[in-house]
Formats: sequence, structure tokens, C-alpha cells
Amino acid sequence: MNMLVFLSLIFGILNAILLAVVLFILKQPDPNRGRQLTETQELQERITELTKHVVSFEKKIEGLINESRTENLAKLERVNQDMGRQLKTIHDNL
Repeated sequence: MNMLVFLSLIFGILNAILLAVVLFILKQPDPNRGRQLTETQELQERITELTKHVVSFEKKIEGLINESRTENLAKLERVNQDMGRQLKTIHDNL
């Protein structure tokens, strides 16, 4: 009988130690959680930076469009003046 009590005491202590180890392992923080948070923050920074670049690019394109519009209007005005002169010359020659 004493042997049975001794074995049950040993198994009880062993079970308590194993349960403590399992609980200790389960209570450890998740190492991937911090990494995911860092990656999310880096991604947000990249998106913000990319948005700034897109806005800058949009402003450049808008400026180029305005420049080409004014240049084309000036060219059309010159063509109109040249055509007007040529028509006037033709009219005068007739």
C-alpha cells in the first residue's frame, strides 16, 4: 500500500510539473505578433510615401498639360495670323 501511495505521489508531482511547463509555454507572447505589427507600420509608411509621390507626379503632369496647352494655343494663334496674312495677300493679288 505504501508503494502505491508513493507512486501516486510521484505521478501527481510529475503531472503538476508538466502542467506548469505547458502553462508557462502557453503564456509566452507570440513572437509573430510584434513582427506583424512592425510590418504593418512599415507598409503604412510606404503607402504614405507612395501617395506623396503620386500627388507630386500628378502635379507635374498637370503642369506639363498646362504648358503644352499654352504652347499649342500660341502655335494656333501664329498659324491663324499666318493664314490671315496669306489670305490677305491672295485677296490683294486678286
